[in-house]
Amino acid sequence: MAIIPLIVHFLVFYFFYKKIGILHPASIFSFIWTVQWLGVLFSGDYFYTVSGYTMMTSLAGLISFSLGVILTSSLKIHSPAILNRDYANNRYLLTIAIFILLFFSYKIFQINTAFMSFDILEGGLAELRYVISIEEEDVLGIYKYGQPISLTLMLLTFIRLITKYLKEKVIDKPQLYLFFIFFCFSFYAAFFSTGRGIVLMIFISLIISYLCTLKEKKISRSIIKSGLVFTFLSYFIFTIMGEILGKVSGNFSDAINSIVNYQFSALPALSFFIEKNSLSIMDSNLGSDTIRLFRAIFSKLGFATPPESLVQEFVFVPIPTNIYSFYHFHLRQFGWLGVILFPFSFGVAHQIIYRYAFSKNSTDYHKLIFAISIIPLLNSTGGDTYFSNASIWISIGLIGFIFTRRKSHREV
Repeated sequence: MAIIPLIVHFLVFYFFYKKIGILHPASIFSFIWTVQWLGVLFSGDYFYTVSGYTMMTSLAGLISFSLGVILTSSLKIHSPAILNRDYANNRYLLTIAIFILLFFSYKIFQINTAFMSFDILEGGLAELRYVISIEEEDVLGIYKYGQPISLTLMLLTFIRLITKYLKEKVIDKPQLYLFFIFFCFSFYAAFFSTGRGIVLMIFISLIISYLCTLKEKKISRSIIKSGLVFTFLSYFIFTIMGEILGKVSGNFSDAINSIVNYQFSALPALSFFIEKNSLSIMDSNLGSDTIRLFRAIFSKLGFATPPESLVQEFVFVPIPTNIYSFYHFHLRQFGWLGVILFPFSFGVAHQIIYRYAFSKNSTDYHKLIFAISIIPLLNSTGGDTYFSNASIWISIGLIGFIFTRRKSHREV
């Protein structure tokens, strides 16, 4: 039965790839879910059988996302003048940012090492991971925003660096040095977040930023090289950090099993959830956790109950996993309606962002937002990060706005 959603997802991918291009969000969305169903098909008895309801859920999400893209593509949408912004390269702001990040880096190290009874590479990071992900303690407080600050500035300097090189065949050395500085800050903050996905996010955003500065023909030629780089980095990060966190041993087969379990257990886990729960057309939660950011703020002030845990319970499929895909979040929040509503909305939003980023008058800010928008899209096979990481996406948008300057009004 997995062959049906596999074929449908592939055909949708082929349609958008031929019609628009490989880097279009609809092409990416349909491709990553094609890979998911391919994994289910070839896993055989490694995972439990995925139910028909899960197949219909995946297909409904695909159709809804595609409709959101298609309907929005027929509309004439102009980029607001206030968003037509290029990297400002303001020395004073950049100097202030570097000093802030130096202070944040010191505090991150000081606070995190206080939770470790072992050396960082010999069990200390695993201890910290438990505190952050299992006990869900807000260890860093405001200092965790060192990651979006450094990530945003890293991408802006990188976009400017690549754009200038492609136009003038000249390497802007001051920007290269700034890029390296912000890359180091970003990697440092991501490492101490203890999340392998957060470390991988740095490299994904760089790859996407690079690709969206190219012309369409060059994108198609560069995508295979980028895919190989991404595959190597994924293996390297999952193996090295997995070993430090005590999740995998250092041998090759254990690392591959870890990646397979992480990548392909979502659909069997989602199937388990659907079978064990009585789902309605519209759930009584009515999206209470889609406003997680505001609930978290109000709970700190004592005006609301804290949002539910982001860490889901483990199920056995038969290997233990707590990765359910982003459909799990939407089913819990809105019932079956969520499978239609959210992918459609995401399709609309992604199409608008794509149009801005790839118009002839696109700006550095448009490219920044596009690169970042692809992260939750890629994460959709693992879980929802559109809403759960809303504070990060908003922070990046605001920081990017501050470090860019407005240009004259342009139509997109």
